[in-house]
Amino acid sequence: FNTMEQYGAGPARERSRGGLSNPYNEVPHHEAAGPKVGDRIPVDPITGAKPKKIWEIQLDLTNVTGHKLRYARKPGSRSRAIGTYYPGSGRVMIKWEEDLDTTAHEMGHALDDLFGLLGPEAAGVYAELREELQHLWDYGSKPPKGADKEAYRMKEGMAEFIRAWLMNPAETKRRFPSTYNWFKGRVSQDPAVWEALNQFSRDVREWWGADAADQVASKLHLGPNASPSPWTSMRVNNT
Repeated sequence: FNTMEQYGAGPARERSRGGLSNPYNEVPHHEAAGPKVGDRIPVDPITGAKPKKIWEIQLDLTNVTGHKLRYARKPGSRSRAIGTYYPGSGRVMIKWEEDLDTTAHEMGHALDDLFGLLGPEAAGVYAELREELQHLWDYGSKPPKGADKEAYRMKEGMAEFIRAWLMNPAETKRRFPSTYNWFKGRVSQDPAVWEALNQFSRDVREWWGADAADQVASKLHLGPNASPSPWTSMRVNNT
């Protein structure tokens, strides 16, 4: 199956996944406009909780998975990309520091790579996955010229499935049961990662369910002894 190639195959150099390029994801700070766009699965907010700091939500996940999250003015090779996963180095690049939605999508690529969700082991369930992921892949980036379109779309579909599950677990499981069962069966073999993903989901949905004042506070360092965000040194290509 040429649709089953691994992300990391070939030269050990950084290779951009192309970033996100659909109109929804090209909107700067698109979270401010709300999560609903067409049939894309929206966030299911959890109300009544005080949200974590944005960078704590992100760091708590990447500390467990071992990926490196960076902020960048130009995260990918495409000029309008707002997020990119680099399989060669395991880096996840996002343009907007508070963009939890894009963080979830790009971490979806990273998890697909890490757990071989579309690797050779998926051959027995590939047809079922394709039947469901075809309804999701248009929310990711479009295949670049010369790419294996089937493989590229499937990877975008899987990343978008993971984003949807993190944002709205119940609705995603209901609409895409085969993909969910395959995803859970693979990823839950690592209990630490599975718990970190569930915690990330709760943290993100609590952030969405918080009032505006708490959301703003989650982006700030306050007090006389406040230290910079742990991500301050992780901004690249600033100029």
